[in-house]
Amino acid sequence: CGKFARPSRPIQESLAKVAKQEALSVNRSRRKVLIPGKTFLIGEYLALTGGPSIVVNTEPSFEFSWETEVSDSSIPILRHPFHLDSPAGRWLERNPGQSDGIFNDVKVSATNVVQFKDPFGGRGGFGSSTAEFAGAWIFRRWLENPEEWNFTGTAVESLEDHRETIVPKWRSDRFGSQRFRDVLDDYRLTTKTGSGADLVSQFTGGVAVWNGQTDEMRRYNWPFADLAMSLVMTGKKMATHSHLVGLSPLDSNVRSDMSEWVDEAVQAFALEDGDRLIASVRGFAKVLDENGRLADHSRVLLEDLSDCAGIRAAKGCGAMGADVLLVLHDRSAISVVADFCASHGLTAISGDADLSLAGLRLAP
Repeated sequence: CGKFARPSRPIQESLAKVAKQEALSVNRSRRKVLIPGKTFLIGEYLALTGGPSIVVNTEPSFEFSWETEVSDSSIPILRHPFHLDSPAGRWLERNPGQSDGIFNDVKVSATNVVQFKDPFGGRGGFGSSTAEFAGAWIFRRWLENPEEWNFTGTAVESLEDHRETIVPKWRSDRFGSQRFRDVLDDYRLTTKTGSGADLVSQFTGGVAVWNGQTDEMRRYNWPFADLAMSLVMTGKKMATHSHLVGLSPLDSNVRSDMSEWVDEAVQAFALEDGDRLIASVRGFAKVLDENGRLADHSRVLLEDLSDCAGIRAAKGCGAMGADVLLVLHDRSAISVVADFCASHGLTAISGDADLSLAGLRLAP
């Protein structure tokens, strides 16, 4: 559990500015950011080299919140639950630079207590680490200029008022993403291993197609009437950042094969071609397995799944495919997936009906 009582001077000044506002306004001490769970449908490992990937963002969401309390202390206090070596912990501890002195006349101080709720109970998968960082990034932005952030509504709000500082043309299905660079650059100050593809996808929501070489994002709904998706938690957790440290790079021909399968999957969404998506997921899963990117327990489960009626394709997702299985199946076969989970002691968490189309959003 990471926490600190004496933040760096610029953070102290930001906390003091917030405290002054809290003291002069109606007390709205609790703020909340909701971040959807994410799963690599296809493109993990390839994304590490800037290649294309597709990430599905689903409910339930992670919850990053903080409470601000005006205090008489002369030193602002910030407490958080994150490990100091995690991206969120490093970001909250990071000194952003020298103060410009604009808060030197602030006399009021505050305590900010950060909390993080994982709807999956810390069992791994679904992007908890990037969700922590996304919330921490918003929190720091709010500290720097709280007037510009609207947490005063009575219902969950999207980032409509802040999209110029986070993503442009948010409503469109396809947009360039120069302004993603802010959050990506900050993220890469805290980790040398993550691709950032999952992070920007959680901001975007839906089925997010990210190409790190062209800095382009496309977003889709689930367009397949007869083809369903289920996400199954294996119960086996692998720490992604630890796994990626020292990982041997894939050969260029392997990356080329992966990229072709991802391109096919993108076309599947564009053309609403379920059979093409099935072939893409099967092909990518085969490349992962053949190149030592599949955990033994996931391989056994996938082999068992392949014998089930109505299952069209399945793959392990994320680091070594260890935490989550993505299953494409006929809509009529949802009971088959449920029976498989029951017989193997697994939990089906969400599916295509649970897509989070809003992505990251603010809540009062």
